[in-house]
Amino acid sequence: MIETIETGSELIAKFMGWTTNSKKSVYTYPLDDNSMFVGYKILTLNLRYCSSWDWLVPVVHKCIFGTNLNSTNSDEWEHLIKNIQSALSNCEITNLFDTVVEFINWYNKNK
Repeated sequence: MIETIETGSELIAKFMGWTTNSKKSVYTYPLDDNSMFVGYKILTLNLRYCSSWDWLVPVVHKCIFGTNLNSTNSDEWEHLIKNIQSALSNCEITNLFDTVVEFINWYNKNK
C-alpha cells in the first residue's frame, strides 16, 4: 500500500509541475507558480497528497478545470471527472486520491 501511495503521490507531483532531482528523492515546487511555495523543496516521502485536503484539492481543481482534451475523449473524461466529483462529495480522501491517480494515468495516456 505504501508503495502505491508513493507512486501515486509522485505521479500527482509531476502532474502539478513539481520537478525532482536525479535520485527522485526531493521534489521542488514549480518556479512559475504565483504561490508562496515557489522553490519549496520536499522529500518524496513527505508528499501529502494522500492525507491532506490542502494538498489534494488543488489537484482536483487542475483535473477538472485545467485539462482540455479533444472531443474524441470527452465521454471518458466526463466519466472520470464525475468519479472525482463523487469522491470529493463523499469526503473520503483515500478514495479521492485513488480516483485522481486513475484520472492522471488516463490523462497522461490521452493528452
